[in-house]
Amino acid sequence: MQNELLDRIFGDPNLKQGLKFFMKGERNKIKLREVGEDKIEIWCVKRERWLRAKPEEVVRQLFLVWIQDSLKYPLARLQVEWAVQMGEDAEKERADIAIFSDDACTDPYILFELKKPDSKEGLEQLRSYLNWTGCFFGCWSNGNEYSFQLREEARATKKAPYKYRTIPRLPKLGEDLKAILKPLTYAELQPVPNLRALIVQLEHDALANAGVNAFDELFKLFFAKLHDEFQPKKKSSDPVDFRVPVGTPEDIYRRFNDLFQAAKQRPHWSEIFDEGEHLKLQGEALKLCASAIEPFSLAHTDLEVVDAAFEYLINPEQKGQKGQYFTPRPVVKMAVKMLNPQDGEKVIDPACGSCGFLIHTIRHVQRMYGWSREQLYRYANEHLYAVDFDDRLKKVAKTMMIIAGDGKANVHCVNSLDVREWQNGTARAIGEFSKDTRHGD
Repeated sequence: MQNELLDRIFGDPNLKQGLKFFMKGERNKIKLREVGEDKIEIWCVKRERWLRAKPEEVVRQLFLVWIQDSLKYPLARLQVEWAVQMGEDAEKERADIAIFSDDACTDPYILFELKKPDSKEGLEQLRSYLNWTGCFFGCWSNGNEYSFQLREEARATKKAPYKYRTIPRLPKLGEDLKAILKPLTYAELQPVPNLRALIVQLEHDALANAGVNAFDELFKLFFAKLHDEFQPKKKSSDPVDFRVPVGTPEDIYRRFNDLFQAAKQRPHWSEIFDEGEHLKLQGEALKLCASAIEPFSLAHTDLEVVDAAFEYLINPEQKGQKGQYFTPRPVVKMAVKMLNPQDGEKVIDPACGSCGFLIHTIRHVQRMYGWSREQLYRYANEHLYAVDFDDRLKKVAKTMMIIAGDGKANVHCVNSLDVREWQNGTARAIGEFSKDTRHGD
């Protein structure tokens, strides 16, 4: 009954399924009821009355449950629709939820700006609330995606201009900033719920005025992140190396550039970047980007989420100018299903782009055989090959295959339409195929 009511509230089952931030137990704690034929109400645990169950209100009530269960704040320290005065002459705005540090609710500590599951707006609104109220912590979420924000003051004045950075989590009852900035362990990293949305946010917040190419610099950070996640000698309880250190901008740059240089030295990764290449992203822009990526695991993020993000990141104008057009994913899925690749068969994509065909091949055999991650590694390493002449697309394809489990990342940068290029070391590395798929097969 609860699921049926949620479907009707959101009007789309996919939106209800998008409430990924919350555990099943938290979703089961909200109370819904049907009033008449077309009206659904939700119980507000703070106001202690029934309200119309709009999507935004459902998200708010779920957060009220989460705040009490996970952050351990008592209901007495929470307020909803808390008024924020934005200047003397401005009308008061309202934060969806405010957490206070005292029982009298005079010292706001954490503010929440919440939206319905398909909304992307509100982060700037949250930051303006933090500016005007003096709060250091904030949370923006639509129930699926989320961003935990820390407002930082200028070192010299302890006042504006304020800077914002993403933090791994919000403080629980009794915790301070030092506890929040404690390095995460590898076991605490979470899959990215929406990598494309994260990239869009970084383009707006950090990269728009950084004077660097967003594609190039983000991929350097992604490779540094993957290198850290794949370090063989690290235990799950060890603190991650990919983290923003406490220190000067030079200390922060050194940390991430060193990780990037180490990533370039990994077997089969060295040909992706030039030997002398280094991070160009620096200062506040680097800090913002790195802190936003820090709490997530790229290696354990759903491949389709990564695929959609990387396709977005490639410049659309450049794709059109070079005749590069991405095959729609439903067509890719259909083609892979028709080919029905089997264990032991090699698969090659001679114009791989972001490796969509090979990624869906991996998903196909995983569903067919129920393989573990280690078995998928073996299959990808021994049987999947990709070719593209574009250097940027080679980086995208290489990253996708590494995340998918191909440690060697069998991606080759040649023009597959030029026989003179094809019949070289690339052909020898790939080897012969036992079956040709011709027109009409």
